[in-house]
Amino acid sequence: MFCPSCGTEGSGNFCMKCGYALKREGNAPSVPPENWAQNIIGKRLCNAFIKDAEVKAPFYAITSVNAVISDFKERMGGLWVGGATYLTKDAIVFRPNLVNRLVHKQDYSVRIPLSEIVAVQKRFGFVTQIIDIKTGKGIFSIRCFRPNSFIDMINNARRTS
Repeated sequence: MFCPSCGTEGSGNFCMKCGYALKREGNAPSVPPENWAQNIIGKRLCNAFIKDAEVKAPFYAITSVNAVISDFKERMGGLWVGGATYLTKDAIVFRPNLVNRLVHKQDYSVRIPLSEIVAVQKRFGFVTQIIDIKTGKGIFSIRCFRPNSFIDMINNARRTS
């Protein structure tokens, strides 16, 4: 299998070169490669806005949960998925936390190479502010505490990559 992000040949759940989540069978645990942590510059616990996020049937089958999730997804155009966003030397990487990996139908990990980022902007959010990471393909939004320092880290990494 070849990594769709960097083209490196490999196997397993993640590309050993760039950390991209490779297609997996079922809901195997989302664990990055061993050397992945060596490249981390910054991290924020956050929620990422995922337009196509879907909840698994056992959780979705509860009528009250079903109504709330359906209404929220319809109004917002997606769901906020909890996890962590990592800034590495060459990418922004979002990994869902354990609870969200168990509740959602698939792994909604995201990897955006720094070279593809056009702009990083902050906007208002209730309780936590929202960071919009703009690329030529669209906008990836995360909500976290201390967004200003994370935006500074991202922009500094973009300048030096």
